[in-house]
Amino acid sequence: RANRDGSFGTTGRCPPFETELAQALESHSFEPIRVLQWRNTALAFVPLGALQASLAETPADFAEVEPMYRDIVERGSRIFGRDHQQTLSFVGGLVMVLEMRCKYAEAETISRDYLERLQRARGPRHPDTITALIQRARLLNLAKQPVDALAQGRQALAAAVEAFGQEDRREAGAGAHVGD
Repeated sequence: RANRDGSFGTTGRCPPFETELAQALESHSFEPIRVLQWRNTALAFVPLGALQASLAETPADFAEVEPMYRDIVERGSRIFGRDHQQTLSFVGGLVMVLEMRCKYAEAETISRDYLERLQRARGPRHPDTITALIQRARLLNLAKQPVDALAQGRQALAAAVEAFGQEDRREAGAGAHVGD
């Protein structure tokens, strides 16, 4: 397919690809990865049920995952650019891992930069930006900065109301973690 134009054939009982999927494959255009989840490294290959169970396990120690996220953020920045949507998704994952490791101060610092980049790249009312505002409010609260957390939560709520309208306020979840 890379060298000659053609079509996607079928084999056995597999149905043909839908037109949209074939076009996406040919143009290499896919939805961005929103969450990167590292799997268990201790896989049990036999029997099949054991493999499926071991694949479903998430790493118990986020210390194992943190360097992987740092590496993928660095690679994404180098390959796609710092403000590319894929790199920003990786940064959001790193913030989540740092939060899970209780590294709230570092997670908050990275989330501040992440939020600024999202606002530039996607705008202040984009759902990803609003989610990052909510995440940052939670991090500020966890880092024992309740006044800043409350202000960030209010900013998230205001952005959600502006973006989605007053009636959708509960669905946006803005400020849900402030004061917990």
